[in-house]
Amino acid sequence: MDKVIRYGHPKITVVVGADSDNELEKQINYIQSLNKQYESFNYKIGVIELRLDMLKNKIHTCSKLYAERIKQRLGLPVLVSCRREGEIGVYKIEENERINILEGMIDKKYSDIIDIEYTTEPKERITSIVNRCKEIGIESVISIHSHKNMLPVDYMYKVYSDSFANFKADAVKICTTPRNNSDVFNLLRFCQYNSGQLSPTIVIGMGKKGQLTRILSPYIGSPLTYASISDDTGIPGIIRADKMLKMFNEMKPTETIIHNFVLPEDQITSILNKKKLKKYEDHVLSAS
Repeated sequence: MDKVIRYGHPKITVVVGADSDNELEKQINYIQSLNKQYESFNYKIGVIELRLDMLKNKIHTCSKLYAERIKQRLGLPVLVSCRREGEIGVYKIEENERINILEGMIDKKYSDIIDIEYTTEPKERITSIVNRCKEIGIESVISIHSHKNMLPVDYMYKVYSDSFANFKADAVKICTTPRNNSDVFNLLRFCQYNSGQLSPTIVIGMGKKGQLTRILSPYIGSPLTYASISDDTGIPGIIRADKMLKMFNEMKPTETIIHNFVLPEDQITSILNKKKLKKYEDHVLSAS
């Protein structure tokens, strides 16, 4: 499969994870029905994130089986992650074991992208995963998730810098919780100034206020945005996939968003002025 993150238009990534075969089947069928419904539209579901922590006690026996099933049934790139308990993870697992399971998924039979947390210790494990991904042609993302607070801008820059300069990852994902419109602006500006074909930067705001970034960030460089299958996911502020598809196909983010495209600051400021902010906020929240 071709590179997913660095090329093409922004992609809607749907989060899946099930602790039973029946639940996984429901999720696959739902995604198939949505992509069939939007078959003639510009935007469909483009990537599947398989959250291994959501498999819970099936994580050891079904991770590879479920990944293969998703790839075969949906024919879409699969991003594999296994969230830490402190970073929206839903299953308690010893850290070394968690990383070992994730390393076991670095195989084109199971994954096209591997997501590893920046907070992983020791840092050599991050380097090992990124290097192994490069060896076999799988993309790597280094991510940080703060579901309670807004990350300081200087810390976001440290994560960004380390991800590309030190770990040589293919992309970085900054996921944090804006408290107000100023935080939303700073997140979008961070995305605008830093994302590009050589340094893809996925920016996600969590919580109710952060929902705006899930819609707007692809306009200014974020190669992926994330959606859910249901409203009951435990992921703060995530928008359901059917509503995300409706909004994206109405608003039509540019096809060449990450090919050296930069939205002028006056335009991003215009988007975030009170009148337009209210319009976008109404649009997002009415769909939620």
